[in-house]
Amino acid sequence: MKYLVQADSDYLSRYVSPRVGETRVGQEIRLSDRDVEASLTKLQRSGVKFVILGIPEDIGPRANLGRGGADTGWDAFLNNFLNLQHNQFINSQQLLLLGHIDCDDLQQHSYTLSATNCDQLAELRELVTTLDIRVRSVIEVIIRCQLIPIVIGGGHNNALPIIQGASDALQQSIAAVNLDHIPTLEHSKDAIVVTALAMLPIKKC
Repeated sequence: MKYLVQADSDYLSRYVSPRVGETRVGQEIRLSDRDVEASLTKLQRSGVKFVILGIPEDIGPRANLGRGGADTGWDAFLNNFLNLQHNQFINSQQLLLLGHIDCDDLQQHSYTLSATNCDQLAELRELVTTLDIRVRSVIEVIIRCQLIPIVIGGGHNNALPIIQGASDALQQSIAAVNLDHIPTLEHSKDAIVVTALAMLPIKKC
């Protein structure tokens, strides 16, 4: 699939550390075949529900004048999650490790740019637009195959192409719920209101 670095057994072996007498999540998790869309359809019929997808980038946060580092989230997640002991609370047969969005070229280009320079900041934001196209196309395929994507890594900027990809797959406008990891507490006249979600109608693009 275009824009996807697909996970295979070699991909897994970089993260999974086997131990005698134990079974790791990474030893049980499902993988897709070379024909990704056909494989996703087949796996969905066999009981897979969730597709784990990485976006190893920090272009978005830096283009929003924030701090970098979100690009390391995918590797950190895999090193920990795949080495958890397989247990009754994690049904690895319902999980598919798809791989990650191919964005290394964009990430490397972004290292040559500074958000403190107006022209270079504009170029950083153009890279985000290019990344959006890649994320959107992969998400569309996942949801079209009636699977639920779990996206790890990257910045909040990836919310837009995820929503757009879902809208494309479902061929309808959708609403999005934003649950922030740090909810904002606001005082109203009668009670404290937790403003942790917002329903946003999204026009199909």
